[in-house]
Amino acid sequence: MTVESTVKSKVKTTLRPSNHVMLLLSSASKAQVKVKALAAYFQIAVNISFNCGVTFPLSFNRVLDALKIINVDLIPALGLQCRYNGFDYVYKMVGACFFPLILSGGFLLAYLFVFTKETYRRHLHFKKNEAAIKSYEVPPRMKRVFTKRQIWNLKLVFAEIDDDGSGDIERDELIEVQAKVAFLFSITAIVHGVIP
Repeated sequence: MTVESTVKSKVKTTLRPSNHVMLLLSSASKAQVKVKALAAYFQIAVNISFNCGVTFPLSFNRVLDALKIINVDLIPALGLQCRYNGFDYVYKMVGACFFPLILSGGFLLAYLFVFTKETYRRHLHFKKNEAAIKSYEVPPRMKRVFTKRQIWNLKLVFAEIDDDGSGDIERDELIEVQAKVAFLFSITAIVHGVIP
């Protein structure tokens, strides 16, 4: 006669950021919902007098003026309603709709410029080290496990890490890569909610 017993246990693992910057980012992500709601409230409160033509008491207007620093609405700051007699809520709405589109287009152009510049830098790095990349020795065991395309990609990554083109990865090069990987892992973990 055999007696079987099962024991179930739960283990809770909590990942904590290892440095102060990651801890700050983690804390900020927890408060994100409350900050968004508060910012939305202030944006509505600051613009209600202009949009609805309501005159508030002087003390309340002073409070709203102090809160305009967190408002993203730039159109009233331009003073267009004073310069142009026909400037009203409709023109303000058209400006408020097109300004984010123009700003997003600017960000897109900046991103494409940086991406193109980085791609060109990698291309130059490849051309400079092309002979070294082709001459890298690959252990036979790796040739059995990886495809030719995967081996070529590993060679490219190795060449990217090996800044001086010596064919070896020195201590400083390895430390630099470890710092980049740790930073990217931490940011990804915070964005995906792995780190509370």
